[in-house]
Amino acid sequence: MAKRRINHRQRRRINANRDQKVAKAKGALDTFDETQLSPELKGLVVKHVRYHVEVEDQSRSRYRCHLRQHLSGLVVGDEVVFRVTPDGHGVVEARLERRSELIRHVPYEGGKAIAANVDQMFIVSAPKPDFNSQVIDRYLVAAENLNITPIVVLNKLDLLSRPNALKADIDTYTSLGYQCLLISTKKGDGLSELKVQLQGANSIFVGQSGVGKSSIVNALLPQLALETQPLSENSGLGQHTTTSVNLYHLPESGTIIDSPGVREFSLWHIDKDQLVEGFIEFRSRQHLCKFRDCLHLDDPGCAIKHAVEEREISFKRYDSYQRILQSIMDNQ
Repeated sequence: MAKRRINHRQRRRINANRDQKVAKAKGALDTFDETQLSPELKGLVVKHVRYHVEVEDQSRSRYRCHLRQHLSGLVVGDEVVFRVTPDGHGVVEARLERRSELIRHVPYEGGKAIAANVDQMFIVSAPKPDFNSQVIDRYLVAAENLNITPIVVLNKLDLLSRPNALKADIDTYTSLGYQCLLISTKKGDGLSELKVQLQGANSIFVGQSGVGKSSIVNALLPQLALETQPLSENSGLGQHTTTSVNLYHLPESGTIIDSPGVREFSLWHIDKDQLVEGFIEFRSRQHLCKFRDCLHLDDPGCAIKHAVEEREISFKRYDSYQRILQSIMDNQ
């Protein structure tokens, strides 16, 4: 049965009801006598649960925390100041400034941050469901604009129809200077290289549903035993397994954030200049275009399009650029 579409008025009503519930939950905090709360502590948001967050202190003890009324939009990875309540829960008093934030588009709601203070973005893909370079390109654009180090991960090597089936696609990214890791959680291939890359950094796993992000986390931290699901037999697409964003500590050093899979990662919130900046092979050529406001489509004297015709820029990457630009223009 197809899902019923929600119009703008219904969406506003749903959001208003949600905001009332959040306000009610926050308002209960103010009944506490301030003298009953602990001194201020520094913490890290490790999980978002409906109207609350789980915050970890420096000893890695966890507290389910309410938010003060002036706070909203906390996400996993946020560094916060909080106080412990008499019942052993917590109250988040303030959010520290973010070094970075990963944002995705939510229909009818606009941009929504899903993680903060990330150093590395592991863009996970797989032969099944179908390898989608356009999703990879969208995440690369986001990473470039956030100054987050992106690493392309091809998972499920054991499902390749032939050993070099996706070599041309991977070579495109390595030729641009991106690190690419080829792994198989089923056979254990490439996991040692992945562990080395994860050490000492705050990393997030992103990608389509069904590419095996939770399986990778299980391979790194088997004690978690995260739920995984096979691809849908009807559609062949990935099924949503991870429904919330969670942060986990690695044994040696570093943290990983496992995020819910997506079918498409939108970039409506960036402008044309940011899009061009996200395609690193465009940067050294865009100033050679005849016109300063060149969109790099059918504009006369376009250096980018000329480079595509001369095979100096991948046609698939150029096609991704065109599709993203069109989606940005449609949304604006």
